[in-house]
Amino acid sequence: MSQCIGFGLHFRCLNTDRCSDYPAWYNPIRSIDMRKISVFIGIFVCALLGRSVFSFGEATKEENTQVQRSTSPVLASPSEAEQEIRTLWAEGKKAQAEKKLDSWKVSNKKSPAPLILEAEFRYQEKRYSKCLSATERAIDKFPKSADAYYWRGKAFEALNKPMEAANEYQAALMAKTTRPDARESLARVLAQLGNSSGNQ
Repeated sequence: MSQCIGFGLHFRCLNTDRCSDYPAWYNPIRSIDMRKISVFIGIFVCALLGRSVFSFGEATKEENTQVQRSTSPVLASPSEAEQEIRTLWAEGKKAQAEKKLDSWKVSNKKSPAPLILEAEFRYQEKRYSKCLSATERAIDKFPKSADAYYWRGKAFEALNKPMEAANEYQAALMAKTTRPDARESLARVLAQLGNSSGNQ
């Protein structure tokens, strides 16, 4: 019986005296350090296990992300949120609209849109001081918001303060020149100021 252990095409003779019995193409390896082979096998197995654990961790992370997205109450986009809130407000469901607006303000802090919509609602309710408060908070965070300046002008004009209104309309035009509503409002209050000074 042969007393050789095969490693691929290479063989190690356990009985070195009989190695001459095998053909030359066997290229017998008379001494192989089994400790090195064990280390190599160990590294290979650890690498496979590490890759499997990493892949499992990434998959679990992705699954958790998908679950979080699917259960998130945040509306799909700012435009959809605003449209939904405006629809509720127009239908007279103001309590629901206000609740949605509060949620929108929490989830969309990087945009002045929720505060602008709040200012618009307060203006429609003729709560002009609340309108000015909402626009002031918007300007503190977003100083280039043309909408905030516009609604401040509307509130001041409703409070019969044409000079302050003119300043706000001018600021809205400086923030965004393509605002015909602000331009028309500015012309109106300037005409009002001109008539007031002429009457004096």
